[in-house]
Amino acid sequence: MLLLARLTGKPEYHEFMQMHLDWWTVGYGDDGKVDYTPGGLAWLDSWGCLRYANNTAFIAFLYADMISDQTLKVRYRSFAESQTDYALGNNPRNASYVCGYGTNPPRRPHHRTSHGSWCDQQTTPPYHRHILYGALVGGPDSNDGYQDSISDFTMNEVACDYNAAFVGCLAKMYSLKGGEHLADFPEPEVREDEFFVEAFINSSGTDYTEIKANVNNRSAWPARLIKNLSFNYYFNLSEVFSAGYSTGDITIQKNGSEIPTTVSALKNYSGDIYYITVTFTDGTRQTIIPTRA
Repeated sequence: MLLLARLTGKPEYHEFMQMHLDWWTVGYGDDGKVDYTPGGLAWLDSWGCLRYANNTAFIAFLYADMISDQTLKVRYRSFAESQTDYALGNNPRNASYVCGYGTNPPRRPHHRTSHGSWCDQQTTPPYHRHILYGALVGGPDSNDGYQDSISDFTMNEVACDYNAAFVGCLAKMYSLKGGEHLADFPEPEVREDEFFVEAFINSSGTDYTEIKANVNNRSAWPARLIKNLSFNYYFNLSEVFSAGYSTGDITIQKNGSEIPTTVSALKNYSGDIYYITVTFTDGTRQTIIPTRA
């Protein structure tokens, strides 16, 4: 309707736009008006309330620029600014609803890659490994209450339709009020260990030792498959040699694996220290390798 009003100038399209925007602002006839939170957010629905308010704010900004009626211009632009300001921190919590921006922004949006779990669990890790800069979360309840929780997708989901029109609001606010670009944005992330082995002796006897090794792919910069990931298992054979045995008396046996693996022959590292290399041809899962030597 806004585009039709712009392209044709016909009164019926302008009347529709004003009916719609009045319902969001001062009310329209018997239809009343949208609900507002105590803090001033136009609250249409619990799921993604900031999305509805700021999508409408974008339309209000555009329409205000199209018309000459000063009363309507002020009404619609003031509404649009108030909804954008609410999302950026002018609210009872004095907190931003934009990830990576402002005071106390959301840190646990409902977003898989931002979280960076390596085991498909919302609770692991108990923090997000990446900041989803610029993402507008769903927003508060009808009383301005909010909890920053990855499991609360109603309040913390992020989506393209949440941000598309909101970016337009931000562009308009920048044109009206100005601002400065951050020279050091974004700050470099601190990378965690992405690949490592957790191992322990699973069982042992007079003639064998069995280890269990968990090989972890916790990649997140970016998350990725790794082909031919491998680890070395080192052991000291001095007691074997002292007892009169040789490397020919050593048997390397793989007892089990979650994914395809190959185990190398015994290799000398230095002196009595030998090792084997266990290689995984598929890096899609955590792998458990019992190896008996």
